[in-house]
Amino acid sequence: MTGLSFRDPEESSFIKNKTYTVEDAATSLAYRVEGGNQTELIGKSIPIGTFTYTGVVGESNSGYQLVPVRASTALPVTLTGFTAVRNGSSAVLTWRTASETNNAGFRVQHEQTAGWEALGFVPSTVDDGTTGEAQSYRFVVDRRLGPGTHRFRLEQVDLDRSTTLSDTVQVEVGMEGALHLSAPAPNPSSERATLSFAVQEGTKADVAVYDVLGQRVRTLYEGRPPREEGRRLTVETGDLPSGVYVVRLQAGGRTQTQRLTVVR
Repeated sequence: MTGLSFRDPEESSFIKNKTYTVEDAATSLAYRVEGGNQTELIGKSIPIGTFTYTGVVGESNSGYQLVPVRASTALPVTLTGFTAVRNGSSAVLTWRTASETNNAGFRVQHEQTAGWEALGFVPSTVDDGTTGEAQSYRFVVDRRLGPGTHRFRLEQVDLDRSTTLSDTVQVEVGMEGALHLSAPAPNPSSERATLSFAVQEGTKADVAVYDVLGQRVRTLYEGRPPREEGRRLTVETGDLPSGVYVVRLQAGGRTQTQRLTVVR
């Protein structure tokens, strides 16, 4: 069965002896995950988006149900390694496959406060997406990452456009200077923007938004953050007049600023 998707699961990974609901454009079915001796799904991430089911169709008192007796939602490729390595203030991701079946390629995703963001797409190295030979892939993150822990994952895409997620990898990015203040995003902003900051030493820090007259219009943070630990902040801009503002980080006698434009 193709084009199935899970309906609002309560958790992000499969647990044993639980029945989920899957649906396509025409109908919905029970999806029964049995104990660990009957399926390889327990602890695996529940797919986001559509997937292809291969397995047993069973019958219970309530009607027909899908009973996966093998990892029908696993990647249609066999990953033999997926790593993230720090590259200055960025990262390099590498992975290998032992085999691929109908594989169009991989979307590389980076975890953000609001969810997972796609960084780019790496196509399969095989023309028809199917091979029994090992393949190698590499993706360079072409952006400056703020201090802290950054998590990445692969969204494998089939030739029929169904997708499945890999496990996550992470990389720790340290500071290159005394202060770090990222550019707000989105910028321009009409409702809210997010940014991150960090300080190299455990000193008192102040992050605030100022208008063009130098008046403080938002206090985003006041305190003593842990050293070299990135913190994410949200700037609510929905009630600010249109114009140019300055986000200012002050700590340890040093200052760093970023421009923020508010539009209506």
